[in-house]
Amino acid sequence: MNRNQFELIYSLSKKQPWLEYKYDELISLLFEECDSIEKRELIVELLSRFVYISNDDYLKCLDALVDKITNTENISDDTTQIVALTADANADSAQYLLYGLKSKLAKAGWNNCKLVNTFGRAYRTYTDNKNKHKNIIFIDEFIGSGQTVLSRVAETRRVFENKNINDINIHVYTLAATTIGLKKIRDKNIHVETIREISRGISDHYDEKTKETKINLMLSLESILLNRISNRDIQEFSLGYGQCESLYCREEGNTPNNVFPIFWWPKLIDSTDRPHLLTRFMDDN
Repeated sequence: MNRNQFELIYSLSKKQPWLEYKYDELISLLFEECDSIEKRELIVELLSRFVYISNDDYLKCLDALVDKITNTENISDDTTQIVALTADANADSAQYLLYGLKSKLAKAGWNNCKLVNTFGRAYRTYTDNKNKHKNIIFIDEFIGSGQTVLSRVAETRRVFENKNINDINIHVYTLAATTIGLKKIRDKNIHVETIREISRGISDHYDEKTKETKINLMLSLESILLNRISNRDIQEFSLGYGQCESLYCREEGNTPNNVFPIFWWPKLIDSTDRPHLLTRFMDDN
C-alpha cells in the first residue's frame, strides 16, 4: 500500500471506526473493484456518511425509544400494546428490538403494557384483555421504502374496522428510517417517530447534474455484481430496494436491502465470492 492509499484508509477509519475491522474488504472495494478515481471518491463519500449503530449505540437508542414511547400523548401502559412489525415466525429484527425494550420499559414503570411479537396478533391482544389495549405502537429496527409499514397498518385497521371497532390509535416507532419512507408514512397521516433519520446517500447530497453523474458511477459499480442469487435479482436492489440509497447498518445486524448492494452483495458477476463490507441473509424478503 502506498502513502496515499494508507492516508485514505486511515482517514476513513477515523470517521468510521467500525471500518478498522473491515480492512481487507475495504481494500478490495476501493482499490480492486473501483476502477477509477471517481468511483473511489464516491465510495469514500458514502462511507463517510454511513450511519453505523454499534452495540453501545443500540442500547442508547433503546433508551431513546422508551422515552419516546412512554411520553406519547394520551396513552398509558395499561391501554397500550407494543407490537413488533413482524408478519410470521421467521427471525426478525423487530422481535429482537421488542425483547430489548422489555426490561427498559419495566424500568420506566411500564409494567402493564402488552408486548406482542407479530402484528397480526394485535386484534387478539385487544379482545383477550377486555378491549383495554386500544393504543397500538408498532416497532421496527429500520424503515426503508415505508411500504411494509403502510400495508401492515392498513391491514390492522381493516381487521378492527371489520369488527366495528373504530377507536384504536396507531403509532409507529423505529430505531432508524429513511427520509423517503417517513414521508410516505406521514403522508397517510400515520404518526411515526425515529431515532435516526437516513437521507438518500446520493440524491439528497448533490445538485442535479452531480447527482446524475454519481448515480451512473454507482450503476457502473453494480454491474460487476452477479445478476441473481437465491432467486433474487440484483436489479430489484439497484441503489437499494425502492431506490432508497440507504447508508445504514447495525453491529451484528442483518443489513437492510435498502442499502446500496455494492456494500453487501456477496458475489461478483463471474460467480466468485467477493469480500463485502456488510452482510445480509440472502433468502430474506
